[in-house]
Amino acid sequence: MQHGSFPKRIWLLPILVAALVAAHGVVFYRAFSHMAWTVAVGLLSLQVLKHIGALGSVYVMFRRRWRHRS
Repeated sequence: MQHGSFPKRIWLLPILVAALVAAHGVVFYRAFSHMAWTVAVGLLSLQVLKHIGALGSVYVMFRRRWRHRS
C-alpha cells in the first residue's frame, strides 16, 4: 500500500458504514416481522426438550459449574 493512497479512498468509509447500517436494518426488520413464529418455534423446542428430559441434565451440568465457581 502506498503512502498517499489512503486519503484518496476516505470517501469509501461513509459508503461502507451506510451499507452496514442498511444491512442490519433489513435483518432486524425481517427478524421482528417473524417474531411470532420465532417465539412459537422456540417455545415448542423447549417443550420437546423438556418432554424428553434433556433440560434436566443441562440444568444439573450448569448447577455443578456454578457451585465450583463460588
